[in-house]
Amino acid sequence: MDLMQKLIEAQQYSEVIRSVFVQDYKNLFDEHELTSKQTLVLDVLEKRKLLNMHEIAEIICATPSAASQFVAKLEKKNYVKREINPNNRREILVTADIKAQQFFQQLEQLEKELFEKYYMQLPERDILDYHRVLKKLAEIVTRSTAQNPHIDSRDGQ
Repeated sequence: MDLMQKLIEAQQYSEVIRSVFVQDYKNLFDEHELTSKQTLVLDVLEKRKLLNMHEIAEIICATPSAASQFVAKLEKKNYVKREINPNNRREILVTADIKAQQFFQQLEQLEKELFEKYYMQLPERDILDYHRVLKKLAEIVTRSTAQNPHIDSRDGQ
């Protein structure tokens, strides 16, 4: 079997794993009544800690007006807070609120449960190899997107 065929098979295995995990994640998202775009914004907000409305508009591929409405819905459900930037009164800054923090605590717990349920059944060597391969692949992809700015890498992570 050639290398390309092995990669195709590996990708198929990844899809099988992802399909199982998606249901667990979907249950959490449904429990919080969050859409995929809302979870995407919350995820970026969790990493960066602070976003402005222009950045949110870029993340959801929308106009600033639509982004404002989008944030208003999250704010109404206590997932985010909006504040005026004290250094630029025309800019609105968005931070995580209490429900976002609760959501990410539950998400972290779910991920730990999935790791324990599935990944920890692997021998230590396989886990280390898995980590090594994914790290190398992430470096290649990151390097590639830095060299090709037309490739969309929303939050640069």
